[in-house]
Amino acid sequence: ARVHQRELEPNEMTIGERRHAIAEKTAAGKPSLAEQVELQRKFSIPFACLVFAMVAVPLGVQPTRAVRSRGFSTSLVLILGYYLMLSLGESLGERGTLPPVVALWIPNVVLAALGVTLLLRAARETSLSGLAAVDRWLVTSRARWAARLHARAES
Repeated sequence: ARVHQRELEPNEMTIGERRHAIAEKTAAGKPSLAEQVELQRKFSIPFACLVFAMVAVPLGVQPTRAVRSRGFSTSLVLILGYYLMLSLGESLGERGTLPPVVALWIPNVVLAALGVTLLLRAARETSLSGLAAVDRWLVTSRARWAARLHARAES
């Protein structure tokens, strides 16, 4: 009895297998977008650690005064923004709207630009007043949300 082996999904392949599948599909004239997206994802997500560190250093050296949850709320916003950009990039890459290499690296480029901007401001010891405005917005939004939940709970 011969065992029938199924074809591996792109996320189950090793890097070498993925590159081989891309080459085979390209030679056969078939689309290989899913494999290309997964290949770029293998490298762009680990690189994000460096980009997040580049953003975190200038935020960490800022004096924290009023709001204790500033670091937590800022990190949540950054992680959520990165995740949304990554998901959008994967979708655009798999549909062929953008080349997979561009689509999967956009979140890293955006965060790297933010990191460089923050590093330059920290080096000049310029205040991150824009972040303070975002902080105030997050605090007031959270207070409004809590008030709405409290009002619904009483109803």
